[in-house]
Amino acid sequence: MSRPACRTSPSMTRQGSVGQPAARSRRAGRRFTVAAGVLALAMMASANIVLAQEAASPAPASAQPVPAPTSPAQQEQPAPAQAASQQQPPNAGVPQQAQPPQAEAQPPAAQPQTKEQVLVVLGDSLSAGYNLPGDKAFPAVLEKALRVRGHNVKVVNAGVSGDTTTGGLERLDWSVPDNASGVIVELGANDMLRGVDPAIPRDALDKIITRLKARGIPVLLAGMRAAPNLGGRYSDDFESIYQDLAKRHNLALYPFFLDGVAGERNLLLPDGMHPNPVGVQMMVSRILPTVEQFLASLTPR
Repeated sequence: MSRPACRTSPSMTRQGSVGQPAARSRRAGRRFTVAAGVLALAMMASANIVLAQEAASPAPASAQPVPAPTSPAQQEQPAPAQAASQQQPPNAGVPQQAQPPQAEAQPPAAQPQTKEQVLVVLGDSLSAGYNLPGDKAFPAVLEKALRVRGHNVKVVNAGVSGDTTTGGLERLDWSVPDNASGVIVELGANDMLRGVDPAIPRDALDKIITRLKARGIPVLLAGMRAAPNLGGRYSDDFESIYQDLAKRHNLALYPFFLDGVAGERNLLLPDGMHPNPVGVQMMVSRILPTVEQFLASLTPR
């Protein structure tokens, strides 16, 4: 049996030939439009995220404002705050009580200087240093001992070997200079050895002391003892000279100049009368306290 022929309308013919591609094109356009919208929304969301991140993070160095250019003169001058910090001392901002004490440079304190005292030894061979070097004589050894103990003193040797009290009186004025601070009078041994009447050395010594006092020069009187072979009476008359004159003139007295040395052969020269260097040291050590007291009583001249 034969099938009937299918008749088609013009519209169907257009749909079959031309209408179907157009419908597909419209559907594809709608799908593209939807996809483009979705993509646009995604891109906008991504852009918003980037903008939010950039707003939260600091601007890069290249984005920071560049300072205005300055002239060379302005570049050489420091900023006001910097210049002030350069001019201020290191402790300018520290309270005064918090600053460490600054040790001021001061010159060394001057040591008190006393005027040199001049002490003259007016005597005979016992003080002059008979048969001894000059630096071993009594005045030189005494000066050294006094200086070691802090005394600013010069001891002058005005001793003459063989001199008597009368001889000392005769040369008194030129033997004792006017700048003498004090005088140690050591005379009388030669008067005693010669057996001279004790009245003669008494008078001579009295005049020596009186003249020195008139010149304002204090006296330390060094006594002497008589030899035993001269008898008791002579010894008493002679030895009393020094004690009496010391009381009369209110003098400092050292009773025996050869104390600790007389009769000691190891302290004497071979003649048995004059001290050797060791004997002089002994004499100085014995008389030293009396001389120091004497120097302390002197008035600066």
